[in-house]
Amino acid sequence: MTVVSISQSFYFPWLGFWEQCALTDVLVHYNDVAFSKGSLTNRVQIKTEAGQEWLTVPLQKFALGTPIDQILTATNADWIDKQRRLFGHAYNDAPYVTEAQTLLDNQLASFVASQSNQLVDLLVGSFDATLPVITDAINTKAPKVTSSTDLLATGSKGDRVLAIVKEVGGTTYLTGWGARNYLDHQRFEDEGIQVRYVDYSRTQYRQCHGEFTPYVSVLDAVANVGWQGLSQVTRPQSISWRDAMARA
Repeated sequence: MTVVSISQSFYFPWLGFWEQCALTDVLVHYNDVAFSKGSLTNRVQIKTEAGQEWLTVPLQKFALGTPIDQILTATNADWIDKQRRLFGHAYNDAPYVTEAQTLLDNQLASFVASQSNQLVDLLVGSFDATLPVITDAINTKAPKVTSSTDLLATGSKGDRVLAIVKEVGGTTYLTGWGARNYLDHQRFEDEGIQVRYVDYSRTQYRQCHGEFTPYVSVLDAVANVGWQGLSQVTRPQSISWRDAMARA
């Protein structure tokens, strides 16, 4: 069985994404699809004394429908120092803040040093920077493939997703819950491909600043439980698409 996940790249994504990676044999970075304003692509939540706030990567103006891999970050680099200060202040009392702050700082410094203004470079960079250490905690093993440069599959939405899964030799397609709204599950099965959904654990851990929420950056977990504690707060599991639809 070869499990394939297809996901747009995100900026230091939440633990649920990493649970998906732990169940995946091939991860496809789906970055030649249109950027969606208001999405989580270029921003992620953290917790502060004032409530949940966003670590946001500001962008240059772009036309509606521009693919993610053609989106450019703002030329004013002040946002980088603002992010560092915001994160440091928010997690000043967290037991492992140094581990999380170092991860954030190193990735931002690497992006600046690259002299790139491609948003996708920063997004994939945050994935690459997190992957080596989180792999030790939850055994993420998926090699990455980029849709725009490594694959030939074409089509729209479900058609292209199916074509990508077949192109990389997948026998199971693992996806997040948003796919329930458009995916033709029976067609995948007719093509010999199982469809499964990530059953996010949303495992609670002690957080700074109020009641627990799982929908924050992996940086929050690193700051609060440390790299060694990630194995205790992630429980990768999946369910069949029929069971997922029954929960709707």
